[in-house]
Amino acid sequence: MIGAEEFIEVFIPLFIIINPLAIFPNFEEITNQMDKNFVSKLSTRTTISAFLLLALFILIGRPFLNIIGVSTSAFMIACGVLLLYISLGMLSGNPPVTRNVEFDKDSIVPMSIPLLAGPGSIATVIVFEESYGKPLVFLSLVLCVVISKLMLQYYIPISKMLGKNGINAWIRLSAMFFAAISVSLITQGILLIW
Repeated sequence: MIGAEEFIEVFIPLFIIINPLAIFPNFEEITNQMDKNFVSKLSTRTTISAFLLLALFILIGRPFLNIIGVSTSAFMIACGVLLLYISLGMLSGNPPVTRNVEFDKDSIVPMSIPLLAGPGSIATVIVFEESYGKPLVFLSLVLCVVISKLMLQYYIPISKMLGKNGINAWIRLSAMFFAAISVSLITQGILLIW
């Protein structure tokens, strides 16, 4: 039985890290002047690709880490440092994961990978899978993907409602959440070592 409190503990951080709102400017760049049918197809391809990649890491992430000899504590600390790095880039207006990536309407790169399913979200699902179990993380991921799909498909009215300032404000705010989650992961990893 999945508890509401545990679900919230997994879903909210995962949704913040997947962060579909943060890719609106890039999505608009690709879909500008395109019809609704194209936008719908691209949003579906983007979110399904991200889901498949993250689901794969939920299934095999921990066994893979075992094979290469990485402990849970070491991985949590590494994830925390990585998320902190990403959050600092978001705060500065230049997210590290998007540097030197060419946007292409026919590819799942970079819309799915690394913007939705980036190193931060991959690391998070692996850590959460070990802490909360596969069913809860899968359920949270499915809900995150469904919401992301709807947000991308209807990005025009959402963008108009929020405006550029609203989207930029959310990106900075989510960066603060990224930083808080990263510190939590680092702290938990250190405590596991001791």
